[in-house]
Amino acid sequence: MDKVSDNFIAIVGMSCRFAGSADLNGFWRTVLEARPSFSDCPAASADRFLREPPGSLRHLPTLRAARLGDLWQTSEQSGPIPPGVNPAFILAADLATAAIKDATSPQPQGAVRQHDRLGAFIGHSPAIDSSLAAWFQHGFAIDQTLEIVRRCFPHGSPDDFETLKSSLLAALPQYDARGARNLIPHALASFVADSCNVAGPAVCIDGGDISATLAIEAACAALREGRVDAALAGAVQGPVSPQLMMPFARIGFLSKSGNVRPFSRDADGTLLGEGGGFLLLKRHADAVRDGNRIYAVVRAAASAAPGNSRRIEGGLAGAIRAVWPPDTPDIGTIDFLEANGAGIPNLDKAEIKTFSSILGEERAMRDSIALGAVKALVGDCLAAAGVAGAVKAALALYNRVIPPALPPDVLRTATDFSDTPFYLPPRARPWVHNDAGTPRRAGIASVGLGGIASLLVLEQTSR
Repeated sequence: MDKVSDNFIAIVGMSCRFAGSADLNGFWRTVLEARPSFSDCPAASADRFLREPPGSLRHLPTLRAARLGDLWQTSEQSGPIPPGVNPAFILAADLATAAIKDATSPQPQGAVRQHDRLGAFIGHSPAIDSSLAAWFQHGFAIDQTLEIVRRCFPHGSPDDFETLKSSLLAALPQYDARGARNLIPHALASFVADSCNVAGPAVCIDGGDISATLAIEAACAALREGRVDAALAGAVQGPVSPQLMMPFARIGFLSKSGNVRPFSRDADGTLLGEGGGFLLLKRHADAVRDGNRIYAVVRAAASAAPGNSRRIEGGLAGAIRAVWPPDTPDIGTIDFLEANGAGIPNLDKAEIKTFSSILGEERAMRDSIALGAVKALVGDCLAAAGVAGAVKAALALYNRVIPPALPPDVLRTATDFSDTPFYLPPRARPWVHNDAGTPRRAGIASVGLGGIASLLVLEQTSR
């Protein structure tokens, strides 16, 4: 087996919570069973979006998403979410704490020692939710509404307008100082830092669908440069509302049938998901020294924009070549690729085309790289999409198991992969070691709007 480089970063703790999966073990069961968890919006009033004229901004072809539901409040530390507090903040603090706990459970002395400098790198791409909408109404909409009313009723008395203003304000959610802080998106970093005693850098990274992998990339860089001794890296995606779904429907990304079918002849778009996850990372040498359990090591992480091409192929190709420079001989040694696989036909085809053209040059055997797409199970969790793939791949490496690619009904309609180096495993199987003696390796691809892409490469470790 290849020697693990001292430049590699060890994953010593993990946590996650996605639709249908309360914790890490539940998520692994979901992956092994290839069990999707999608549901309709619980708000009865949301049906109005289905009745809007097709083609309008307000029209939604479906209300289905991968929702946490009661899992928003399953942790011991959070309890009921206070009014006005963004539930994504509570979720992030819970998951960060759980990742540290997961790392310390096998060894009482702890994976994060008292004198370690701990950093937090959090992918977070906030959208307009009910809290931000209420903030906008408090700060802008009421004043604008009153001005319109004054123009329509120029003879109204000041007392009448003041009474109207008071009534409008009383009808909106009220915020105390704690709730108001959570309306500032980057305050999530300080919220997590307070919960986990972070004394190093604590930052939010907004890169849309590649936010999580950018956070992992930044955390690895901070560890390699010696700026921290341990790092939390992950992301969260808050509640999926009809309003959040509207722009995705308008640009044609949202599934019209209410299903996510990556790499399928019946694919017609994606569905959004809620949840998140965190990795606790340390330098590999430090993890070995401290006797930590190591799920896998991060061999490389890179991201790239498509440049002048403005196509997904350009961004992905740039990320692949950044992970494996031309003078590196092992670009074709990935055994498992956790694809972006959103179920959007043109994006899925472009992804397979790009990987096939680059990996295929180095891979003589066909049907030699297992393919997976966790979005078929937990939806496109936007900022947290990449951490879902990273946790899945790390668990696959740790357990030496190639997971099933897709749910059975999606697998039956899969496109032809005969001219690619990929295959779709129908069920979980042992991850047999390859004849070349190289470590088991997994790639995790993420693609954002405009074709900006990132790639993580994880590999097994003997510990």
